[in-house]
Amino acid sequence: ILISQDRGKTWQAKIAPLASGAASGVFSIVFVDQQNGVAVGGTYDRPDIRTGNIAITQDGGNLWKRPKQSPGGYRSCVVAFDRPSDGKHYLIALGKTGADISKDLGNTWHAFSSQGFFAGSVGNEGKTLVAVGSEGRIGVLSLRTLALD
Repeated sequence: ILISQDRGKTWQAKIAPLASGAASGVFSIVFVDQQNGVAVGGTYDRPDIRTGNIAITQDGGNLWKRPKQSPGGYRSCVVAFDRPSDGKHYLIALGKTGADISKDLGNTWHAFSSQGFFAGSVGNEGKTLVAVGSEGRIGVLSLRTLALD
């Protein structure tokens, strides 16, 4: 992972504990604030493997580590949203084998769908997740319907 502390003038390479290889690596990164971030990926052609598919940072990207629990396999996208009622950060990871949510900055993950999606975005002031998958599939999920407590 490459990071810059000076708005892109210089870059430093940092090692993340994700799978590496021809069909492996980091596929998506999101930061919820200046310090806390999550990188997801894994091995694209072996989507059920739950190891080497996520890394978290709590220091702005200088040190990446494995969380306590990983999402359910290869993940190609991670998005973040806040819930105004409690001020907490939430993360959703999407991939071929399903979707997972984290309520603790990526330390633990809980599956909420086995439907595969490849990319997604949170909109409508953090109230809606729109995801895209194979064969032109589009999914729209009201984030209010997820059990966040």
